Amino acid sequence: MKPPHEYKFVMPPHELEELTNAIGALSAIDEEKVPVWESMGRVLSRDVVVPIDIPPHPKAAYDGYAVRSQDTSKAPTRLRLVGYVHIGEVPSIEVGPPMETAYVTTGAYLPSGADAVVPEEFVDVVSNNEVVINKPVKPWDNVDPAGDFARRGEAALREGTVIMPWDIPALLELGIGEVWVRRRVRIFIVATGSELIEVKAPNEVLDAIINGKVVESTASFIGNYVRMYIPYAEVVGRTIVPDDREAIRNAVMKALDMADIVITTGGTGPSGIDYVYEVTKSLNPRIYIRGG
Repeated sequence: MKPPHEYKFVMPPHELEELTNAIGALSAIDEEKVPVWESMGRVLSRDVVVPIDIPPHPKAAYDGYAVRSQDTSKAPTRLRLVGYVHIGEVPSIEVGPPMETAYVTTGAYLPSGADAVVPEEFVDVVSNNEVVINKPVKPWDNVDPAGDFARRGEAALREGTVIMPWDIPALLELGIGEVWVRRRVRIFIVATGSELIEVKAPNEVLDAIINGKVVESTASFIGNYVRMYIPYAEVVGRTIVPDDREAIRNAVMKALDMADIVITTGGTGPSGIDYVYEVTKSLNPRIYIRGG
């Protein structure tokens, strides 16, 4: 069997240089701070740093009984039950000597004095205030120690990262409520062509074809593509202009007042009415990328 064909897109060196320059220019776009839950698709303008050790205190990895590990060395052994600690609360009790324990749920902070958890399947409840531990444990058995997930000062995500959906819950679990991101790149699309029309109703599509017109679709496609695949950019406007030098010039100049990037469609061929390239170049743009 022959291997599948491989297709490679090769950009001419001068266009690659122009694209690199454009990307470099966009890196200077203003930054803003946004809540993590509103950051999906945005580009980080700074590293995201973990603010505290996570977890900040030892947490139970299983439902069971928080103990002083040394009290279980001669299991089975009886311990006095001094209380309960559930996930979502800060313990107000202490497991102290001699021979005390507290029930903890998965993810709950260990009460002061405890250094291990005995899963409840290895414990027999004798009464309301007494249990029998049937399995010895070592220090930090069945426990997520403080800082086990992340350490204060570590970089959770690096500058330039595009925030993905799965990053948001992870950042929230690290205690991060807001991030610095680049402002969305503003894009304006100018579609050129005297033959183009924008339809307002479904029946106008067929009428346009019958009357020799072309329903504008390329600029619409670009806008939809940006909205679907480039969430760190936004289309701030779209217009259709005829094949007229002054109309094209005015449209591009107006677009430049509103956007970081102006995308034009049509008007770059060898025809005598293709004015986009000469008009755009006459405006001395900082960066200009022309399709091949």
